[in-house]
Amino acid sequence: MTFDQLEELFYSLKINASPSAFHGFLCGRLTCGAVAIDLLVEASTEWLALSEEQADAADSDFRDFYEASLTVSYTHLTLPTIYSV
Repeated sequence: MTFDQLEELFYSLKINASPSAFHGFLCGRLTCGAVAIDLLVEASTEWLALSEEQADAADSDFRDFYEASLTVSYTHLTLPTIYSV
């Protein structure tokens, strides 16, 4: 899910938060350590102050977003070569 798609999801569900602020929340939460997807969805629902109807509508999108975000491959990145003298 891209920033634009997340923004569209927030708009369609009338979520009163910016995707940027949500990104900050998620980064902060995930730096505390691994968390189960169910707990992450629950914490996000609470942080966004979603109604039960909004939470139900967003549930599968959030799960897809989290799964994709947490399974990003970084194999294309390389570390700098360190030369010893």
